[in-house]
Amino acid sequence: MTHFRRKHAWKEGETNCKIKMQFPLRFPAKWTLKEQELTSQAFTHWVNTVIDKRGKKVTESLEQTFADGLTIIDFVELLCETKMKKKFTQNPKQRIQMIENTHLALDFLLANGVAKKYLTVSSEDLIDKNLKLILGFLWMLFRKFRIAKQMGTDDVDSTTEGLLNWVKEITNGYKGVDIRDFKSSFS
Repeated sequence: MTHFRRKHAWKEGETNCKIKMQFPLRFPAKWTLKEQELTSQAFTHWVNTVIDKRGKKVTESLEQTFADGLTIIDFVELLCETKMKKKFTQNPKQRIQMIENTHLALDFLLANGVAKKYLTVSSEDLIDKNLKLILGFLWMLFRKFRIAKQMGTDDVDSTTEGLLNWVKEITNGYKGVDIRDFKSSFS
């Protein structure tokens, strides 16, 4: 069984690990409650537009909705435009069943072209409702399945440059706005 973890110094059998978070466009180290709420609302809207194809909707928080693994399975199947062939627990009650469901969803993403380095969340993070990691994970999926797809590429790394060029183009002509990069232009 493949373990999905953030980049860390963890080896089989060790209980202590040093976690190094790596988000593609660097999520803020410290979020204000307002920033977290706005980001969560934006991703909730995106998730709802995708899973609406199956008549589903995020009715609670994102982290609550993804916790049993069923919604995330629907979500990744719709993003990848293919059905998962592996069986999963349809009505998970126990934590291990929920972990297995979310693990299958993450494994399905790997099998459908998402590089392991972009899986910034573990099954346990989804079950434990770690919102910051879930939002980082959704940002990576958004870059892969929304931005990269519109750019006509599968290269998630090229989306940073493409997104920056798009922002420059949109803001061109705005008085006092000079976009050079994501770090200094938005500080």
